[in-house]
Amino acid sequence: MEQYQTIEQLAASQLRETQLREALKSCFEKMRQMCLNGEWYDPDKAIDLAWNALAIPTDTNALDAYVAEKVKEAMQ
Repeated sequence: MEQYQTIEQLAASQLRETQLREALKSCFEKMRQMCLNGEWYDPDKAIDLAWNALAIPTDTNALDAYVAEKVKEAMQ
């Protein structure tokens, strides 16, 4: 039971990370558009921050395993 709870917590954490990355990508696109329109005061710094955050590697193995287990349970 404890192992299952740990996997579930890790899966939830990875899901939040994935959602955060998607939000950051959206934010980056908005910043890029602002830069193109000349609306951003320091585009290089904003872009560097966004790219550095997106460069952090992600691992969704636990999330994938959790989802696969839930699908398997639903199929039974």
